[in-house]
Amino acid sequence: MSFRLAPFWWHPLQGKHLTLVRLTTAHHAFVLKCHQDNAFQQRYNLFQSASVQAITDDLKQAEKHPLESNRMEWVVEKQGIPIGLVALTSLDMKQSRAELLVGFPDVPTPFNSVEATLLVLEFAFATLGLEKIYSHVYANNLHSQKSSIHIGFEQEGLLKSHIKAPDSNDRLDLYTNGYLPEAFYQRSKTIRLFKRLFGRHARQSLNTSTHPVKN
Repeated sequence: MSFRLAPFWWHPLQGKHLTLVRLTTAHHAFVLKCHQDNAFQQRYNLFQSASVQAITDDLKQAEKHPLESNRMEWVVEKQGIPIGLVALTSLDMKQSRAELLVGFPDVPTPFNSVEATLLVLEFAFATLGLEKIYSHVYANNLHSQKSSIHIGFEQEGLLKSHIKAPDSNDRLDLYTNGYLPEAFYQRSKTIRLFKRLFGRHARQSLNTSTHPVKN
């Protein structure tokens, strides 16, 4: 079976306590609730419009094949109830990298955020065979930055006055973070987290020679 037609693009990611299901138009009400929550927007994506039409258009894009839309988005569910959003955006198979977004409309328990993040990182490295995941964190969100470092991201820089907040026009600094597969598989803290959360080691990368389409 070709890389493009493989079923993993659509399958849920199953953790111990959480399930990550692909985002569809059926999740419109939850996504709208998230993006109309100013605190969520401040942590997740300041530039995502919270209008009904914008969310509708965005969900239609989310249902396209990731190799067309260059992104994958999931709803985080706990016991069938949606509690958060995670995404791989700017998915670039030629450069073998993507940006990670993680957000919860309510303050998540620490392990919900960690479990969701680890599931997506494992999918990115083991299934897609990506060679780098990166994240951008607004510098006024120190909790998210500390959480990123805790889970294994390496801070690669701080971009001074890099973006302008759409609601206030304030200039904001932006942390840039990166995660490489060798760190993911060899870092002792990540190995312990996987054992604690899932009772297993992270799945190893598939043979990327079976991924003929890198675009």
